Amino acid sequence: MKFNSILDCVGSTPCLEVSLENGVVFAKAEFMNPGGSIKDRIVARIVRQAEESGRLYRGMKVAEATSGNTGISLAMAGAANSYDVTIFMPETASLERRNMLKLLGATVELTPAEDSVGGAVAALEQFKVAYPDVFVVNQFVNKENIAAHYYGTGTEIWDDLNGRIDCFVSGIGSGGTLMGVGSFLKEHASHVTVFAAEPKGASALLGHTEGHHCIEGIGDGFLPEIVDPNLVDGIFEISDADAIDQALRLAQTHGVPVGLSSGANLVAANRILAEHPDWNVVTILPDRAERYFSTPMFSRVA
Repeated sequence: MKFNSILDCVGSTPCLEVSLENGVVFAKAEFMNPGGSIKDRIVARIVRQAEESGRLYRGMKVAEATSGNTGISLAMAGAANSYDVTIFMPETASLERRNMLKLLGATVELTPAEDSVGGAVAALEQFKVAYPDVFVVNQFVNKENIAAHYYGTGTEIWDDLNGRIDCFVSGIGSGGTLMGVGSFLKEHASHVTVFAAEPKGASALLGHTEGHHCIEGIGDGFLPEIVDPNLVDGIFEISDADAIDQALRLAQTHGVPVGLSSGANLVAANRILAEHPDWNVVTILPDRAERYFSTPMFSRVA
C-alpha cells in the first residue's frame, strides 16, 4: 500500500486482547501510530483541515502546549510539511519526549515543573501575542480533538468488536479520547458505561488541585474545556506504582511495550472486570515504552 504523507499512515490500529487478573480487556494499540501515540489522530485531523482551508501552509509558525505526545505528533507533521514548530512543555517531561521533538526539528520551550501543563498553556498564550499569525492546535479547547476520536478511534473500536461493547475506560489528558470515543459508543449503544482513569490525588474530575505523579499524559492539573463530566459514569484513581506494575506486566507477559498511561488504563479496566466479569471492556494503549526510559518505570528493569 502506497501513502503520500506520513499523516496518511495514522489510524486503523489493531485492537489487542489482553489477559488481566480479572479477565480479558480489549485494548486499542494506539502506540502503533507512526508518531508513536494516539495524539497523531488529532494532529492529522486538525492539520489537514487547516491546510484545506488555507489557514495553514508551508513555512508557517506552528505551536502547541503539551505534556509531550501532541507535540511529537505536531513536530512530525511539521517536518513533513515544512512548518516552523515550537512546543511548550513542563520541564518534568521525559528526556525521550524532548529528544524526539528535537529530532523532528521542533523548538522546545520548557516551563516550570510546579506549573504543570497549565504553565505551558500560559507560555503559549504569551507566544501567540508575540506571533499573532501562529497556527495553534489548541488541543484542550478545540472540539476537533473530540471529532478525531468520534469519527476515528470510536468508529474503529465499534467495528473491531462488532458493536459488542459494555464499557470504555481511558485516562484524561486533553480529554479528547474519552469524550470522542465515549460519546460515539453511548450514542450507538445506550447501555455502554464510560469511566475515567486519573492519577491518584490528581483527579481534576474529583476537584483535586494539581498533585505530583509520574503518569505523563494524564492528570495535567486542570479540567480541559472540552471535557463534559456528565459523560463520565465513574472515576478510578490509579497510583504511580500500580501503573508501573501493569505496564511492565504487559511487556513481560504479552510482549507489548507501552507507557505509564497504558498501565493506568489497564489497572482501571482490571478493577471494572472484578465487578463485572461478563462485560466487554475496551481501553486504550496511548503510547510507546521508549518514551519512558528516563522515568521511574525503567528504574525497575535497569
